[in-house]
Amino acid sequence: MQMALLTVVVISSLLAAVVVWLVAPVAQKGLVRAEADLLRQLEEEGLFLQPFLVRWSLRCLALLGLVLLLV
Repeated sequence: MQMALLTVVVISSLLAAVVVWLVAPVAQKGLVRAEADLLRQLEEEGLFLQPFLVRWSLRCLALLGLVLLLV
């Protein structure tokens, strides 16, 4: 029973790693586009934030979404 559970955990972890590896380039392009759009919108509103704050905020949200998706 324990060996079967361990096998399921290992296989699901490997599948999750492959999915993340395949999706990462597409997600990175989407994040770059989202960063540029958000910075442009903030500048139009008169709010000037440091680009690294926007970048890390979006990356944290993307990571949180990925974790929630995998759970």
